[in-house]
Amino acid sequence: MAEPTKQGEPKQGEPILQVENVWYRYLGRFPALAGVSLAVYPGEFLAVLGANGSGKSTLLRLLAGLIHPERGRVRAFGVELRPETLEDAAFGPAFRARVGVLFQNPDSQLFNATVEEEIAFAPLQMGLDDGEVARRVEAMLALLDLGHLRDRPPFQLSGGEKKRVALAAVLAQGPEVLLLDEPMAGLDPRSQDHLADLLAELHRHGRTIVMATHDLEAVRLLAGRVVVLGEDHRVAADGPPEAILQDTALLRAANLISARGRRSRD
Repeated sequence: MAEPTKQGEPKQGEPILQVENVWYRYLGRFPALAGVSLAVYPGEFLAVLGANGSGKSTLLRLLAGLIHPERGRVRAFGVELRPETLEDAAFGPAFRARVGVLFQNPDSQLFNATVEEEIAFAPLQMGLDDGEVARRVEAMLALLDLGHLRDRPPFQLSGGEKKRVALAAVLAQGPEVLLLDEPMAGLDPRSQDHLADLLAELHRHGRTIVMATHDLEAVRLLAGRVVVLGEDHRVAADGPPEAILQDTALLRAANLISARGRRSRD
């Protein structure tokens, strides 16, 4: 990956997102998170680092209001995320506009007939006028180098192209917060470089970014703070990337490197 400039990120003000002693199990039996607490502050680039199955994706889905905890609370912009609050006519649409989610598998969020329609979907749902929708579509096509694909059906694209279209669709809504699930997974080295540069630029312009990953190189390049989820689905560490990445005992215990120091693979 390219080496984008990474800024220090002092915590300022109240958290923009907050998870308080959250427990979650799938089907009531399979643990995903066990008493997890963390806070995300405005303007942070937070990496949630953990091996496959540690609960990273579940945490992002909770922060996005797509699922709700069995115990504990999730708060966004000072409001607890519950089915009732997300259905509120004032808070729900505003929350969805302010928080954008990129899933690990782009097929989970691509459903329109063409790339252009995919990017236009969120701005249209937000009730923007045709001129603003067109402006955002053109800006995203240029930003993600998708102009030559604008009339193509997303399902016909390569995995890397699908991920770029999904990110363009998320960015078109103009979110303040980006929740990214393994954004580098499945990308070739050139695409990884481009995405790393883009995320660093978005962060420099004020986006709050939470990135779930087990990619240690992406953490080193991009994150200002790291929360490590262990295989017991609890927070194992919370600190600056330099300290986290130098703690080989921690990384080994979290199954992020092998006993011989090899990194966890996709």
